[in-house]
Amino acid sequence: MIKQRKYPLKKIIILFTCAVLALSSLFACLEMISSNPEISLISNDGPAKWIRPDLPVNLGIWKDEYPTASFRRFFTLSGVIPSEAVLTIRAMKRAEVYLDGRLISPLDAGLEEWKKDKVIKLSPVPAAGEHELLIMVLNRLGPPLVIVRSDALGLHTGEDWEASVDGITWKRAVSAAQKEPPLLSRMFPNTGEALLAQLPVLIPLFTLVFLLSFAARSRSPIVVWMQVSMLLPYRVRWLLIGLWVVLAMNNINKLPLNLGYDAVDHYEYISYVVKNHQLPLASEGWQMFQSPLYYMISAGFYSVLSYFTHNDNTLNILMRLIPLLCGVLQVELVYSAAKSVFSTRRDLQILGTIVGGLLPMNIYISQYVGNEPLAGLLSAVAIVMTLRLFQYDDALISKWYLSALGLVLGLAMLAKATPVLLCLPLVLFLPDVMLKIGTGKRTITFNLLLVFGIAFVVCGWYYLRNWIELGKPFVGGWDLTRTIDWWQDPGYRTVHDFLRFGTSLHYPIYAGVYGFWDSIYSTFWLDGFLSSIITYEGHPPWNYGLMVSCAFLSVLPSVGIILGVLRTLFIEKYASRGTLFAVTCIGIYLAAILFLYLKLPIYTTAKATYTLGILPCYAIVCVSGMDLMMRNRVMTALVHAIIVCWGVVAYSSFFVV
Repeated sequence: MIKQRKYPLKKIIILFTCAVLALSSLFACLEMISSNPEISLISNDGPAKWIRPDLPVNLGIWKDEYPTASFRRFFTLSGVIPSEAVLTIRAMKRAEVYLDGRLISPLDAGLEEWKKDKVIKLSPVPAAGEHELLIMVLNRLGPPLVIVRSDALGLHTGEDWEASVDGITWKRAVSAAQKEPPLLSRMFPNTGEALLAQLPVLIPLFTLVFLLSFAARSRSPIVVWMQVSMLLPYRVRWLLIGLWVVLAMNNINKLPLNLGYDAVDHYEYISYVVKNHQLPLASEGWQMFQSPLYYMISAGFYSVLSYFTHNDNTLNILMRLIPLLCGVLQVELVYSAAKSVFSTRRDLQILGTIVGGLLPMNIYISQYVGNEPLAGLLSAVAIVMTLRLFQYDDALISKWYLSALGLVLGLAMLAKATPVLLCLPLVLFLPDVMLKIGTGKRTITFNLLLVFGIAFVVCGWYYLRNWIELGKPFVGGWDLTRTIDWWQDPGYRTVHDFLRFGTSLHYPIYAGVYGFWDSIYSTFWLDGFLSSIITYEGHPPWNYGLMVSCAFLSVLPSVGIILGVLRTLFIEKYASRGTLFAVTCIGIYLAAILFLYLKLPIYTTAKATYTLGILPCYAIVCVSGMDLMMRNRVMTALVHAIIVCWGVVAYSSFFVV
């Protein structure tokens, strides 16, 4: 007789309550997304499709422009026409409608009603014969789109419509969901060609590592000596730090000064602080909305260096030392994180250090001026400090340690607003750690107030200043309060943007224009947006054959991350506090980027570098997933060989020759 497992009533009630709350939150989010005019998500209406002019992707920036377009359809009516015929229209974001040259609906009054159907009664009803329906659309901060349906007239928008941006030249309209490849993306090799070119080097390397790993369980004295004396996590850590230093020394003077996301504007921010000895407001420049810590440190460094040289070119090159140092220190943090979570597994510590230490998004973003590496470093420090608390078994957690955690968290938020996302996992996990060692509820409350109170003291003054001067504490680069109007293609989102994936595995350069997942993948495992360079002549001097082939080699660590998440969530015996914390951080950051992707409908929104601060979490979860793959000697050797090949390619991709 099979013994049935009994679940306590309290647990069932808790699970049911959580499920109801989760579903309620989901429906509330969907309702908000569907009705909020500030979120440019569109969906087709039966046979009617949103259409746009057939224009190539513009990788640049549109500023202070109000795009317009005209859409038309010639149609023939025959037989009996209903006495009451209507047109139902939605447009991004204002439209006027003409039937046979006669205005039947004037330009909409406002932009906030564009998600609502506009029903136009046709009076008089058109007679049998040839007719022309013309719709002129005006948008702001985005492209002109329209969707039309009329069952009575047998009309619905599709690719049988025409579109014109000048009112003279007409071309076939295309579905808004259709994405065309940027011409620039096809100027680089595809992954198949690139990988084939690297095989003469990768095959011997793969074979060597595979055989060594396969023989690792033998009792050969040489193998035992290598395992005990050489293959130690701390040695791998120092090896990677050494490789980073060599790369930094080689590259620092070889990269153009304008290379990097908004590099010129980051230099401008530093220059402003140096010259004015004060911080700018978000409305005073393109990147002036950024949190100030990196620019304050860089301005001080610049002032010290200026005593030794007055050469602006040399000074600007040396400004790269701070981001490079942040990139190097991430190796140490990844090693520390892997050591904390996998304290008894040297092999997983080594794998985690390799994956995290050579993660391409950290390598390329740390070679430019900008606040992302510093914010990422400080966030990673806060994560590692939290992971160490999970191994704490004393009856009392040091107030000094918690104060230091609050200080680091505050500095991270003073470097960039993104680390505020760490507050939620800290609120969820810190009380659990303290309850485990028997801390009282009053002490837990005091400890949490201590951490977040110190964080607020460190960074709160800046966000209060924003609130007083600009009306809100957090000001993004897209915020209209800055009075800087701009946008990038596509300017809207469709459901397909969240469902399709694969272009980054074939043509990864600028694959992000196709959708969310291709954007994340291509900027995570390689420099998919060429660090914002949009011309072939100015592209970064990376080794593109290696970098593009890395898109294919990165499939294994990507699967590792996915398996690590699933393993942590659904296989209870493998779910340690460390892996649960890492998965929670990844989920929160991913949800934040998804929301921003909806809120700011431009192709560069979903950059993986925004999640640089949780690099240790990626390494932990990836290694946890790969551990699930390594069930026998063959699979273990296979994983080791592929990861070593991936690491060599990832590093070599960004070593300028």
